Amino acid sequence: GIPFGCEAITYKLNAILPHDICIHGIFQVPENLHARYHALHRTYRYYIRRNKEPFLEGVSAAPGTYATTLPSLELMNQGAALLLGTHDFTSFSKLHSQTGTKICTITEARWFTQEQEFGLVPLWVFQVTADRFLRNMVRCMVGTLLEVGKGKKPVEWILQLLEEKNRSLAGFSVPPQGLFLWKVHYEKLKTLN
Repeated sequence: GIPFGCEAITYKLNAILPHDICIHGIFQVPENLHARYHALHRTYRYYIRRNKEPFLEGVSAAPGTYATTLPSLELMNQGAALLLGTHDFTSFSKLHSQTGTKICTITEARWFTQEQEFGLVPLWVFQVTADRFLRNMVRCMVGTLLEVGKGKKPVEWILQLLEEKNRSLAGFSVPPQGLFLWKVHYEKLKTLN
């Protein structure tokens, strides 16, 4: 057995981990469980600050990186809805990736706003859930959907990208600072988030 309880291990790990990694809870799982290969699906979130906020520096990507005018959440959600289902996501993956297949099944893709406590600036959040993700996939999706939200590309462009399977046709990849693994779902286990 483990000499410490799960709460004590959580506390001890958080004491030594870097500031940008946090353990919310720990529980025992079967010895043969593989964290990566037994996951049914994962949920990522990408956070974007709508205004400058020094207290959120390094936690979310600043909107000034993208545009001085705010993109349309409605258009970005229309584009995100087209990503749902099973598709070849070559257009949204890192070039020259060694992944055997680029086919993924997305069950959730949406934008929403999240108000912050203590009067901090509101955030835009892109949340996406899939059975698997390709390298750079979420960051490319966010950059591509921002292009749609700014009116630079039509919503239907998303369908064209899925059909063309060409990374160079998609939007830019946003910086990594706003990307977080939000949840991991396993069969017959608690959801990890």
